[in-house]
Amino acid sequence: MESLEKLLFEAKTIANIPKGARINTSGEFINIEQNMVGQSIWRAINRDSRERAVTAVCGTLNMLISYSELLLESRFLLKSDDFVQLEREKRILTIKKIHIGLAEACNGIDSLCETYASDTNVIAKLKPLQVSVDAHVSKLSKFLMTVGEYTDPRTNKLYLNIFG
Repeated sequence: MESLEKLLFEAKTIANIPKGARINTSGEFINIEQNMVGQSIWRAINRDSRERAVTAVCGTLNMLISYSELLLESRFLLKSDDFVQLEREKRILTIKKIHIGLAEACNGIDSLCETYASDTNVIAKLKPLQVSVDAHVSKLSKFLMTVGEYTDPRTNKLYLNIFG
């Protein structure tokens, strides 16, 4: 799986974390755990922990933010000839995917904050992440509105910039 696709897949997994659920990171991907007998033993054997899970969530979402920052700095986002226009459209599509992935991941961060509300170490990592993701979603929203490609992540409705 391509690295961006893996990050987007993991962002989707993070977005689907329900309140009270735990995640594991012992495999290649972040997974939502199913409640089962012996779960704590299984986690110990696989050296999986709450700390490792939160670090994986932070790493995934921070990588998506970094990836989109690089795309926003791309010279291809400026209109020019047909080749550049094609590359511009590809980059905008990727930015849209990241925008939706990050926006949806906010739900999972909220769920994890509620699940681990009594763990100050976890909250100390998740709250700044939440602020960072929210700020970046706003930044991407503004960019996408400017280029007439903003899609509301909640409704999937496309908003066109009629003034640009």
